[in-house]
Order: sequence, then C-alpha cells, then structure tokens
Amino acid sequence: MNTMNWGVGEQLVFVKLPGGAGLIALDARPKDRRNPSHVGLALADPEELAAAVEAVERAGGRVIKSGEHAPGMAYAYVSDPDGNVFEI
Repeated sequence: MNTMNWGVGEQLVFVKLPGGAGLIALDARPKDRRNPSHVGLALADPEELAAAVEAVERAGGRVIKSGEHAPGMAYAYVSDPDGNVFEI
C-alpha cells in the first residue's frame, strides 16, 4: 500500500503523493486558522504544466500569474471558478 510522505518547512507543510505523483504544499500557519493562505501543487512531470493550466481554464478557471521561480522551474498561479487561488 502506498502512503503519503510529509514534512514541515519553516512556513509550509509539504505532502508527497504516493508513487511520486506530485507534491502538495500548504501554508503551515493559516491566518484564519481554517484555510491555508497558500496552496501549491507540484506536478510529478514539470513538462505537464501547460496541460494542467489548460485543464483549469477548460473547467472555468483562469491564470492569475505565471513565470519561473528559477531557470527551469516554471509556475502558474490559477484560480478556480469560485475564485480560490492555488499554485501549480
């Protein structure tokens, strides 16, 4: 049975999904104690970012901002139709 691995950083909690399917990053100290102020989803294959963004847009979401954190480390901040923002 696959289990998830997790770790706590200074401000983020990281959850590695089973089978190397990706990574979820959550703000470890949400301001309102209910919802994290940052939700990030790291893809197992970074080359799939464009396809993930297209899937968000097809579902009614939109791109807020995109770029690179560092060379070769592309990201996109997207929102769902309800306005919830997360990073891919």
